[in-house]
Amino acid sequence: MEKMIDTKKNRIWGIELLRVVTMYMIVLFHALNHGGVRDAVFIGGGQYEIVWFLEALLCCSVNVYAIISGYVGYTSSETKKSVNKFFNLWLQVFFYSLLLDLLISFMQGSYSIKEIVKACFPITTTQYWYFTAYVGVYFVAPWINKLLKSMEYKEAKKAFIGFCGVFMLYVSIMGIFYDPFKVEGGYSFLWLTILYILGAFLRKLEIPQLVKKRKAVVVLVSCWGISFFCKKMVPTQNIFINYTSITTIGISIAFIIIFAKINNCKNLLIEKLVRVFGPATFGVYLVHDHSMVRSYFIEGKLKWIIKLSPWKFVIVLCSIGLFIFIVALSIELIRVKLFSKIKALI
Repeated sequence: MEKMIDTKKNRIWGIELLRVVTMYMIVLFHALNHGGVRDAVFIGGGQYEIVWFLEALLCCSVNVYAIISGYVGYTSSETKKSVNKFFNLWLQVFFYSLLLDLLISFMQGSYSIKEIVKACFPITTTQYWYFTAYVGVYFVAPWINKLLKSMEYKEAKKAFIGFCGVFMLYVSIMGIFYDPFKVEGGYSFLWLTILYILGAFLRKLEIPQLVKKRKAVVVLVSCWGISFFCKKMVPTQNIFINYTSITTIGISIAFIIIFAKINNCKNLLIEKLVRVFGPATFGVYLVHDHSMVRSYFIEGKLKWIIKLSPWKFVIVLCSIGLFIFIVALSIELIRVKLFSKIKALI
């Protein structure tokens, strides 16, 4: 019989903690990019190296979030529950897509019927690229889980090696020159599916239990360093600082291994908060990365921080990211409460 891992709450707690950390990293990543910080720095400038040093690490955040879905979703087998979960997820996306569109339009004092109609169809109009791409993953996930669960451990191990060789290494290395599998730089259904499978394999083969934390940390730091070093050597190219690069994948896997080894939290309050905040992190993405919210509050509005000294720059950037995260998280927790009360009345 297949030996399952991470069924204990303390194991899942580590992954839930990573979900929270990863979403905060995504917010910082968007602050650097959408905020105009990355484009405002120039080679040789005061903050150039700091920005790209952070970018080399933060670039893995979306990958980690997708891998977590496979790592956690691998144990799911109830199709009916999956359908209900997808409907709730779609309702959440629809809610934010339309509400935030109307709210920002009201603040701007102008309405666009075209934009409002688009907001009503968030999947087909790609209001959120990640959700649109992930919809496909959601429907193929049960089949992926079923296939992996049917494999014996040795068989799965061979399949994992082949999977890493064909999809991970080939796509990553060839992706520097062209896009053979049309993964579109990581912004695609296929890439999110690959990451889901990777997460499922990590759990199936108990990789976090087989790899020591020290080795995972070495991989993380090494891949981070290689990505940054290559950027310094070839500043005009993002050879390894992209979603599909081998170093970004290495960092992503290392994060999963490190956090999966966090057995428990001695502080019950922190543990409870993480268990509440973890499932709410997707809402943080939906709030802060809504196209109109991004355009109105974030886009190009953080360039001023590059004028600060290096330490102040990092502190202010992290503080802004934390503020955005807390505000978006608070909005999502209010929505969850509201939806729960409405559901109770129906």
